[in-house]
Amino acid sequence: MAARIHDWCAVCRGDAESHDDLIKCRGCKAKYHLNCAGLRAWPENLKEWRCTGCEGSHSRSSSHQSRITAVRAVHRSLRSRAAGFFEKSRTAIAPFVTPDALAKLTAGGEAVLAAQSKPIVLGPREPFIQATLRPYQVDGVNWLLRQYSLGTGGILGDEMGLGKTIQTLAFLSALKAAKLPGPHLVITPLAVLQNWANELKRFTPQLSFVKVHGSASERERLLSSPAVLQAEYDVYLTTYDTLRAEEAFFTEAFLFHTVTIDEGHRLKNEASSLCASLARLPIPFRLLLTGTPLQNNLHELWALLAYVIPNTLSSSAFDAAASVGLDDGNRDRSADTSWTCP
Repeated sequence: MAARIHDWCAVCRGDAESHDDLIKCRGCKAKYHLNCAGLRAWPENLKEWRCTGCEGSHSRSSSHQSRITAVRAVHRSLRSRAAGFFEKSRTAIAPFVTPDALAKLTAGGEAVLAAQSKPIVLGPREPFIQATLRPYQVDGVNWLLRQYSLGTGGILGDEMGLGKTIQTLAFLSALKAAKLPGPHLVITPLAVLQNWANELKRFTPQLSFVKVHGSASERERLLSSPAVLQAEYDVYLTTYDTLRAEEAFFTEAFLFHTVTIDEGHRLKNEASSLCASLARLPIPFRLLLTGTPLQNNLHELWALLAYVIPNTLSSSAFDAAASVGLDDGNRDRSADTSWTCP
């Protein structure tokens, strides 16, 4: 699905009829209506114009731009490593992918495989995690780090209560310890938003975070905050509803390093508005957390994989190869492959 371009004013949150209706700040890259920016006319040095929040703060703006440049670099690296993963898995995934799509997915993959670096490896005790991880949690975090080294996302499908949250926070902490840039986006149901905040404070206090949530006025206050706009937090916590309400902010104002979606089984209907909003996030590493990746049929698994590794698995080919319901407890073993999905 092609991304839809949004133009919006950082002050009034209003849209623009055309791109030329807004003025763009050179520092923070936010856009404004002229009157919202406190201007009566277009400035002569349009390309050098900075909003009031950036005037006199060139070092902060420079730091913000450096972070964006760093995130773009890791995104390019992730996409490159993914080509190596698909090249290595070419035989296994070929039945599910059109030849043209496979050629695009594996472009440059052989060179990537030849120079592939080793993944970060986590132990049970790390200085940036204030907890002793259980052996299966260490395995889970290291699996996430391996997926990251491959350039693909994944589905962490532990049952409820086994610590998917702390595994995810340990993963993000390991990326920060490796001096890889933030911020990271975490999208949760409202019911567990505060739990994420509590566990961040308890287990990974070195990860700074902000909750982007609340009434329209509260969201406006948050999304106008210089610290929020300048990406001074490692983790941005938000909810499904806030993502949809403030979609332009999340898809345009920021470049997040990774995205984590709690209760990822909510993406089982690929035609939903939530899936459409999430698809517009320009983030190559996508992590789903769920205790129930399959509920009704195997097409739901395709919907989850279609988000984690987009533009990869053909829906019709996947459904034809895995045409089996879950209600009768049977499985078509002819659909088995040696390929391990992310």
